[in-house]
Amino acid sequence: MEKQPEWSKDGHPVVYVSWDDARDFCEFVRGRLPTEAEWEYAARGGNAAGIYPWGNTYSPDHANGEGVGGKDTWEATAPTGSFPPNGYGLYDMTGNVWEWTSSIYRDNPFEGDDGREDRSSRRPRVVRGGSWNDDPTILRVSFRNNIAAADRGVNLGFRCARDDAP
Repeated sequence: MEKQPEWSKDGHPVVYVSWDDARDFCEFVRGRLPTEAEWEYAARGGNAAGIYPWGNTYSPDHANGEGVGGKDTWEATAPTGSFPPNGYGLYDMTGNVWEWTSSIYRDNPFEGDDGREDRSSRRPRVVRGGSWNDDPTILRVSFRNNIAAADRGVNLGFRCARDDAP
């Protein structure tokens, strides 16, 4: 089984997490994986028209993407919170690690109640946000990808959502 890479220190996002692992952890802490729509709404941080949470021009001063430059001094993951938060106070919604969502991948992402939240399905799931080894075109808030639920990788992690505060 994979383990956390040597460069993944305390304070960095966990990686090598399958969809099942992420879902189980979120349930353990009384949360859940966000839906794809929730993830995008949260990532935009109130900037509905922006390509990135902070605006329309990519900057390595705002996210951990491919290469190093500006405030992005990491060859792999950065410690969480190394870049400014978005308008909702959320960190690292762009870059660092791809984040699992609860949603099953469909070509049309926000098309009604079509079973995309079927927890028992083994169909590929949507990941969002891009990672430390992706270029700015992939780090756009609107960019989406699909990954098999059993997959794990050095650039694949998650965040949990809650329906109400504890």
